[in-house]
Amino acid sequence: MELKEMHERETEALCVFRDICDAHNIEYYLIAGSTLGAVRHRGFIPWDDDIDVGVKYERIRELEEILLKELPEPYTYISYRTNSRYPLLNPKILYQGICFIDIYPLVRISDNDKEVEIQWKVKKELEKIYNHKINYELDLQTPSERKINALKASLQTREQLQKKLEDNCDRYTNQETSRYINLFSVYSCEKEQILARWLDQAEIVEFEGLRVRSIGCTDEYLTHLYGNYMELPPEEERIPKHEAEYFGDLL
Repeated sequence: MELKEMHERETEALCVFRDICDAHNIEYYLIAGSTLGAVRHRGFIPWDDDIDVGVKYERIRELEEILLKELPEPYTYISYRTNSRYPLLNPKILYQGICFIDIYPLVRISDNDKEVEIQWKVKKELEKIYNHKINYELDLQTPSERKINALKASLQTREQLQKKLEDNCDRYTNQETSRYINLFSVYSCEKEQILARWLDQAEIVEFEGLRVRSIGCTDEYLTHLYGNYMELPPEEERIPKHEAEYFGDLL
């Protein structure tokens, strides 16, 4: 599928997702590259190939149940809870097996930096063991890591590992703290932290002609994440990062 067609169809998917969330009063937020695209391009970053949204972790299960019931064809919702072969820890909305929307759980974190680092490191360690359990991306682990994680994985079920990952997310869910984090991002612990007031002050932005919710205080947020975000990267870096992730063989 050509990038232009992907953008058109992904915009349609975002419209469907927005309407479902609005109908059930579930707060979602454009985040990361999609917020950058909305601010800098009023839509997609021209070379981007998916949409990033965040939803507070405590509402992910509720959203999952709704999407499984109400998401129309030709879209498919997939997560590690709904598909035992799905290898990632954040859900996605697929179109003909292709990732159109990444849904990132926004996890409440402590105001103590050391505790945040521990939570981030626990997630990273559990993720490695979980990946070994389902035989995913083992080439990214060293031989010694594979050996250790093979042993750890053999002593636990997939469900037990999922429970540990979820308990790690739930550490501060019921506490009033000033920060959240995109815990399942591949980027750094510091960069992925999100101030609670950015979510409290969510904005309606234009994205490819749609009016959708975005994380608020966009200048502050994008500066924190990208630095001088209005400056375009070198031309050789203007390429899709995900190369249209395909999960159709899992469906």
